[in-house]
Amino acid sequence: MTSSTGSAPSGDPELVPLADLRFDRRSPRLSEVPSTSSEEDVLERLWRESALEGLAASIALHGFLASEPLIVERAGAALVVLDGNRRLAAVRVLAEPAVRDRLGIPDLPAAAASVSARLQRLPALVSRRDAAWQSVGYRHVSGAQPWRSYARAAYVAWVHEELGVAIERVAQSLGDGEASVRTLYRSWRALRAAEAGDVFHREDRWTSNLPFSLLVAALDRPGIQEYVGLADRSGEAGPVAEDRLQQLGDLCTWLFGRRSRDQAPVVRSHEPDLRMLEQVLRSPSALAALRQGQSLAAAYAISRDSRRRFQESVLAARHLLQEAQGAMPVRAPEQTELLRAVDDLVVLVQRIRDEIEGTDPPGSPRLLTNS
Repeated sequence: MTSSTGSAPSGDPELVPLADLRFDRRSPRLSEVPSTSSEEDVLERLWRESALEGLAASIALHGFLASEPLIVERAGAALVVLDGNRRLAAVRVLAEPAVRDRLGIPDLPAAAASVSARLQRLPALVSRRDAAWQSVGYRHVSGAQPWRSYARAAYVAWVHEELGVAIERVAQSLGDGEASVRTLYRSWRALRAAEAGDVFHREDRWTSNLPFSLLVAALDRPGIQEYVGLADRSGEAGPVAEDRLQQLGDLCTWLFGRRSRDQAPVVRSHEPDLRMLEQVLRSPSALAALRQGQSLAAAYAISRDSRRRFQESVLAARHLLQEAQGAMPVRAPEQTELLRAVDDLVVLVQRIRDEIEGTDPPGSPRLLTNS
């Protein structure tokens, strides 16, 4: 018995053949695995990255618990595992000696013929993807190995976009705050926009795992939001403006690297790297240095020099104006050129003040009389 409203699948589990089970390529946990990967590739990745040794040893000792059945969906003659992909991987390692040989896994103590025989049929609840979403989401947030941030974002996007579930209800299913779920979804959409705009692709990243949490944290900073065009955009996910796609591609490259260009990421951690990057983006000379391949630390040093030069220049200008005021005659001569210069000074001072306070729109014209 299932429900299309997202309630947990119920009823008595049935025993299904191990040979009929397939990994769910749409699972958020497998969202970082290339779509062209084979079943064997998925199994190897799960074994290498999901710490399955303890799970396999537990199944070998206690068996596959009928109280925790797989949740599967029929796909022709196969059964796609909506919930339980890690357990399926562990069972296959235990039940198939050829898999252990191929992966170079030494014989597990309890991986005997009797164990393999017991694992040829596994308990499962047959459901539908649109009915199991809430149960699957909760289990993978509170389970033994919770989803990483990218998997969580993929889950949010799938449930919200394909099933039409409101963000606040998705947040409830994850046991998370609505604001943090919206931030995840915004970052997911930004990365998808980068791929659609052909400015960055996940499969070109530098490392095997995608440090998606760096993008989530980066897009929560005002200076980085402004750089990629998120600062003043409406909408629950804050879509990136088309004319800022190149900047978004730059950001993804700095965060994730780009293997095709032999370019390692320049951001390694949330702090202090993201704070440094935010300041670099506000300095044209520092940003140019970063784009030319200099390190984040070097670009940050340039940004600090720019700030110091700016401060020194403002203080020097104040001193010169004070000198000019002290040297001004009792009645200043009425010179048109001099009045224009003073008007320019008024405009420049107001513009500098607006920029310091952050109230000056980017790219606003300089209204100078002599420009």
